[in-house]
Amino acid sequence: TRNVLQKELFGTSAGKDEQALGTGTIPQDCINFDTIVRDGNRIIECQIKHYDKNGEFDGHTILQFKSTQQGEHVLMGATVDYIWLDEEDPFKSIEIYSQCVTRTATTGGLVTITATPENGLTKLVDLFMKNKDGMLYFQNATWDDAPHLSEEDKKKLLASIPEWQHEMRTRGIPTMGEGLIYDVAESGIICDPIQIPNHWRRCAAVDIGINHPTAV
Repeated sequence: TRNVLQKELFGTSAGKDEQALGTGTIPQDCINFDTIVRDGNRIIECQIKHYDKNGEFDGHTILQFKSTQQGEHVLMGATVDYIWLDEEDPFKSIEIYSQCVTRTATTGGLVTITATPENGLTKLVDLFMKNKDGMLYFQNATWDDAPHLSEEDKKKLLASIPEWQHEMRTRGIPTMGEGLIYDVAESGIICDPIQIPNHWRRCAAVDIGINHPTAV
């Protein structure tokens, strides 16, 4: 919350450094410094000057920072215009997202999620990837969308990342399960569908799931 969201919006993860506050997305002259509520270097709440489409000041927007570790209940009863979730909670992401959507329902607000699918194909990731009615917007970002990464940089990074994580890291494609058994990329062991000859030997296997369904 402090090292990513606060730093991006205010320009610093050090909430006590008022010289650095305002070097991020929010201009310094829009920050109402008298209203900042802090917990050490972490900003909890602040009022931001708001301007209409004609550039006229029309009041303040209340900006609050919360952690997903506080759970979805911390949002109950709130009426919010915009929520930005950075990364996915490993345990309750779908519950937290549902609560966020409810909080923006009466305002016609928006919920944005920026995340690498570190936790695999969760219910939340699956919800967005399989949406076909256009009500949810899904944008897949890859390393090719990051112009600051040179080809040499990409090679060095990939050399330090397990091969089974390559597609998740480089293309944003969620890993399946809790980690692959064999340390090879799926692209190296799959082929286009073919008619399997009857004389080919067949192998049957079973995976007795400990905390997931059995697969055969």
